[in-house]
Amino acid sequence: MNAFPESPARPFRASIHNAPNAPFRGERAIRKTAVTGWRLGAALLFGVLAWWTGAAGDEPDVAPWMERIRDDHPRLMFNRDDIDGFRAAAAKYEAHFAEMRERAAGLPEPDAPEQTRDYGNLLMNGAVVYQVTGSREMLDRIRAGLHASLRFYHRQYEREEPVSWYAWSRLSWLVALDVVWNDLDEEERVALSRSFMRHLLDFDEFGRNIRREGTSPPVAGFYGAQNLFWFAGLLWHGEGIDDDLAQRWLEQGYPLYMEMLENRRSAAGEDGGAASGSLNYALNQYPVAKWNFFHSFRAAIGYDLAQDWPHVTRLPDYIWWNWLPGGLQFGYGDTSHITNRLPGHWLPTHMAHILHFYGDSHPEAAARAHDLKRRALDEGFAAGGGHADGFRTSILGIYPYLLSGVAAAPDPVPPVQDAPLARRFANMGQIFIRTGDEPDDVFVLISAGGHVRSHRHYDAGHFTLYHRGFLALDSGTRLNEDSDHLYTYYSQTIAHNTLLIYKPDEEPPRFWGRPAAVVSGGQHRVIGSGVVAFEVEDDWVHVACDLSPVYHPSKSEEVLRQFVFLRPNVLVIFDRVRSTDAAFPKTWLLHTALEPRIDGRRVLAEQDEGRLIATTLLPENPRIEPVGGPGREFWVVDRNVPFSDDPDDIADLMGRWRVEVSPPDANEQDFFLHVLEVGDRSMESTTDGRMQKDDDQVRVRLQVGDGEATIRFALEGEPKATVTFRE
Repeated sequence: MNAFPESPARPFRASIHNAPNAPFRGERAIRKTAVTGWRLGAALLFGVLAWWTGAAGDEPDVAPWMERIRDDHPRLMFNRDDIDGFRAAAAKYEAHFAEMRERAAGLPEPDAPEQTRDYGNLLMNGAVVYQVTGSREMLDRIRAGLHASLRFYHRQYEREEPVSWYAWSRLSWLVALDVVWNDLDEEERVALSRSFMRHLLDFDEFGRNIRREGTSPPVAGFYGAQNLFWFAGLLWHGEGIDDDLAQRWLEQGYPLYMEMLENRRSAAGEDGGAASGSLNYALNQYPVAKWNFFHSFRAAIGYDLAQDWPHVTRLPDYIWWNWLPGGLQFGYGDTSHITNRLPGHWLPTHMAHILHFYGDSHPEAAARAHDLKRRALDEGFAAGGGHADGFRTSILGIYPYLLSGVAAAPDPVPPVQDAPLARRFANMGQIFIRTGDEPDDVFVLISAGGHVRSHRHYDAGHFTLYHRGFLALDSGTRLNEDSDHLYTYYSQTIAHNTLLIYKPDEEPPRFWGRPAAVVSGGQHRVIGSGVVAFEVEDDWVHVACDLSPVYHPSKSEEVLRQFVFLRPNVLVIFDRVRSTDAAFPKTWLLHTALEPRIDGRRVLAEQDEGRLIATTLLPENPRIEPVGGPGREFWVVDRNVPFSDDPDDIADLMGRWRVEVSPPDANEQDFFLHVLEVGDRSMESTTDGRMQKDDDQVRVRLQVGDGEATIRFALEGEPKATVTFRE
């Protein structure tokens, strides 16, 4: 085996043949512009650790907490004090450990020809197996895998190709070296260390500019390679290989993690939530960086940092409001809309971390997390495909061996009991309405307000309506990121159930830095809308949204949208829209999975076992037009913007059709009033909606259940609504 991996494309000027304890500084400067500043990070850290040092208010100094880093190995994810529990977990999670051992067998044999491959994830498997069994054969395979992976990392950069969008395989490489640290001779340990240091320096200098090399920032998933600075600093701190560089990486990495945690705390607020309203991110790998940081801080420094960030305990409530019957989700934001299956394969792992870190300090939250973990397993998430015992084996399989607190977790309790009819997550910009938790209930998601923009679309005022199927849906798809579909249709207002004001010469909105190819009349800001009223009673909900700030002021003066939901199955939507020019057309949008049937003012749409009947009461004499069908599924102004040339690639939940409602004449101000009823496929309309419009208000009377409801909307001024019932 070659103990010294191949050199990268750019020569590393510090010789790898220096004495083992010689300084390893190189000449590449560590870039600090991407961090929030070392002084800020150190100040935040002192707030956390002031009880240790008594240094609160003093000039920040790295020494007090740097000195508390353990001087032995392992220390990245667990330490010597944890090993008995680590090994006991192997017996508890018997199926998981067996699969970890099977996967670890894929590491190269020590006498095999040199390989160049990223074995990082398998190295994590091997590290777990070696820590439990002490197998000499596994140690040799780990050594071979460490060298082969380094050759791969350097080769990729030499070719100006990425290693990975995610840093987990390289984090696993670091953890594996940490686990076998004491079993390597000094020459090999130093050679491996310097080679990886060189790779991380290369990432910071030029690797981050390679396309598809992960650079996810702290305000997103933070699963790019910059999350490795902290772990690299911990691993090589005080080892004499390059202590200055290790310290600089600690100083660089810590503020990045603080920025990540602060961003997520801000997103959750007092209500709860996640770093993104798109569950495909929020419940997949977004939480992983947080768990890794918490584990490392406890293992290396001995401090339970999780307790300083209790916003994490509010996540189960947010998940419950998003969870639709049959293990589905609303499909909000950057979702592929193939099945709208809840992304639950990571869910047992995430909930187990809440049990572990917060079981003692926040037992009620832990009980709710326990219930979601149980529910996810019961509904078939985290089964097969690199899972065992509900945990991953293919990526970061070390987790079940670290979560000693799960055994003492409180009994499961449903996250929400005696739930109100609606719940607002203010910072997330989402309002949920649900009549219960059973398949026959009605579920509504409204997008308005909030400041979380990660993977959010130009969708203010959008609503998704689910009852036995997706009856008003979020259309388009995330598939094919290189196509115009993503930038011109899917992310734009035209793909959502909200309003268009078309100005031909408007500047095209951008998504992921790329402008739409066609102006379609939508919003020009992702955030900026506001919720100006949120009223919840036992039988009705009123939500008023000011959408004006997200439409360009050159075309609109006022865009107000109000929702009134009436139990058990009626949603009324009233819109006040004033444009700067009567010549700018206004359009009300409703996206459906299948072709709708239009009969006068009524639209009937179906999906799965559900039916929607939408009745237009305003404008008077409306134009109601269907748009869609083969070759027109994603129609924008004068062209179809598909993501694929194969019609069979289009799933129903991507929305093959939409209904456009517009006034018959050009006006500066227009009003839209719609009554939406949902039921099963045998439902006929029973609301008998009657509308009366006066100078200052519009009144609509509806049959709801066994009674009559009257709703009054103001035509000007504050967007007020009054709801009265009569038996």
